[in-house]
Amino acid sequence: MAKQSKTKKSKIVILFGIIAILIALVASTFQTVKSNLNLGLDLQGGFEILYQVEPLNGDSSIDMDAVVNSISKRVNVLGVSEPSISVEGNDRVRVQLAGVTDQDSAREMIGTTANLTFRDVDDNELADSSILTEGGASLAYDENGKPVVSLKIKDQSTFAEMTKSVSQKTSGSNIMVIWLDYEDGDSYKEEAAKANKGEEPKYISAATVSSEISGDCQISGNFTEEEARELANLINSGSLPVKMTELSSNVVSAQFGQDALQKTAMAGIIGVALVMLLMIILVLFQQLCLLPIFGQYLACIP
Repeated sequence: MAKQSKTKKSKIVILFGIIAILIALVASTFQTVKSNLNLGLDLQGGFEILYQVEPLNGDSSIDMDAVVNSISKRVNVLGVSEPSISVEGNDRVRVQLAGVTDQDSAREMIGTTANLTFRDVDDNELADSSILTEGGASLAYDENGKPVVSLKIKDQSTFAEMTKSVSQKTSGSNIMVIWLDYEDGDSYKEEAAKANKGEEPKYISAATVSSEISGDCQISGNFTEEEARELANLINSGSLPVKMTELSSNVVSAQFGQDALQKTAMAGIIGVALVMLLMIILVLFQQLCLLPIFGQYLACIP
């Protein structure tokens, strides 16, 4: 009997030890999980805009994936975490931005037509998107099977002159920079310094030009397949002349807010605690042979 009693006590001690460890783990990770939680419109508030997308050149078809990538690139500048950008039908895009307070700046950044430019390291414009075939950027692979971005050039004579001029510059200056939505005051050198620190630059590509390119070309680098595809989409979004007309906008207030989040978290903690308490009671009753099941008592664990 003494041995059985000692065995029961040791099992109970182990049970409470496990429970204490679980409680400590929950307590130590709760604040970390809470601080890294991405809150949507319901919890942060924000606003959403519905756009009508129309081609400027009269074409009937629109590359909506390219439009979405262009909007996403601009939204990243706003510092919005996990924006919602969805295509509705064939020519509408709904943009939901959580936590944005300056709605006018967001509208201006999202709604203007994408402007793709080729520039040198001194930020002089060499050409705009009209030099490319519309939608002519695509994922491709070089002779070694590495992902690259293939560009179809529409004005090949101008592109040949431009690349010849860049290639004749000294090493470090023979670079052609592709910008999306270049603004006065932007600087390749400043952005390149950011890139060297591991930050994302505002330009979308900076390629060394070693010789004149008289036809179509490739942008190569240490791309993954996904990175090359994204770059091609960004280039297409800049070379795609579209007009975005705001159809409707809606300010979304925080329906639940931080107080409700706190209450929800507390309710979850209480629920887990009650379940654990019930499990403790069941185990204790089992060890003491006091819990009747189907008219009989559980057998004592020897």
